Amino acid sequence: MAERRRTRNKKPIRNYLSRRFQGNEVDNSQQENEQETANSTTLRSVSVLAVAMPIIAKLGLLLTLSAIFLRMGSVTFGGGLVMLPLIESEVVNRQHWLSHQEFADATALGQITPGPVLITATFIGYRVAGTLGALVATISIFLPAFLITIAAASSLRRFRNNEQVQAFLRGVAPAVVGLLFAAAVSVGRAGIHTWIGMSIMLAAILILVRLRPNAFWVILGAGVVRLLIGLVIA
Repeated sequence: MAERRRTRNKKPIRNYLSRRFQGNEVDNSQQENEQETANSTTLRSVSVLAVAMPIIAKLGLLLTLSAIFLRMGSVTFGGGLVMLPLIESEVVNRQHWLSHQEFADATALGQITPGPVLITATFIGYRVAGTLGALVATISIFLPAFLITIAAASSLRRFRNNEQVQAFLRGVAPAVVGLLFAAAVSVGRAGIHTWIGMSIMLAAILILVRLRPNAFWVILGAGVVRLLIGLVIA
C-alpha cells in the first residue's frame, strides 16, 4: 500500500515535469522560428535594397541629364553651336562628367557625323549613362525646339511681320555672335596647344570665309593634314 501511494504521488510530478519540458521545447521552437523569420526578412530587405540602389542612382542620373538638356533646348537661341559654351559649363565645370579635352572631342564628333552639331549631346549622354543616357540626352535636347516649332507653325506669318518679335530677334542676334565666339574660345583652349594647331585653325577660318565649303570637308581635311604632319615629324 505504501508503495502504491508513493507511485501515485510521483505521477503528478512526472506529468508536471513532462508538460513543463514540452512547453520549454515549444517555446524554444517558436523562438527559433521567429528568429529565422526575422533573419529571412532582414536578408530579403538587404537584397532588395542592394538591387534597388543602383537602379535609383541610374534614374537620378538620367533625370539630371534630362533636366540639363531640356533646359538647354528651351532657352537657347541660334543653333547648336550657341549651346556649346552652356553645355560645357554644365557637364564640364559643374557636373564634372567630362574633361575639357573630352568635350572638345565630343564637339568635333558632332561636327563630322551626319546631322546637327547637337549630336554632341548623344556622345555626352553615352559617356555619362550608357546607351540609355545617350537616348535621354538626345530626346531632351531636341524636344523643346520640336514642340515650340509645332506650336508656332500656325502663327509663323504673324510672327514674321510682328515688330516686337523682330525687335526681339535683332537683340538676340548679337548675343548669338558672342556665344559663338565664347564657344570658339572654349574649344580652342582645349584643342589648340601648338603652332601647328594654330596654323590649321587660321587656314580653316580662311577657307570657310573665302570658299564656304561644307564644314565636314574642312574638318576631315584638317585631320588628314595633322596626321600627315605627325607622321613626318615622327
